[in-house]
Amino acid sequence: MRTLIVEYETGREISSESFLRRYGFCDTVWTGEKTIRAYSASLQSPLPYDLICLDLTTPGLNGPDVLRQIRV
Repeated sequence: MRTLIVEYETGREISSESFLRRYGFCDTVWTGEKTIRAYSASLQSPLPYDLICLDLTTPGLNGPDVLRQIRV
């Protein structure tokens, strides 16, 4: 399983990544803009993300804004 973790606060990111890493590969980003870039890049790869854990309060584009963009 390939997971994208989007969390602004470092402490939560570390705990989420350590928990999810046992199920497969994890990438971590901290902003909404980087989330969209990572997601778009994964769609072009042979292994797109299976799961995205999205923080609602990322700086710049917040979680709901990111979700609206990637669901199009």
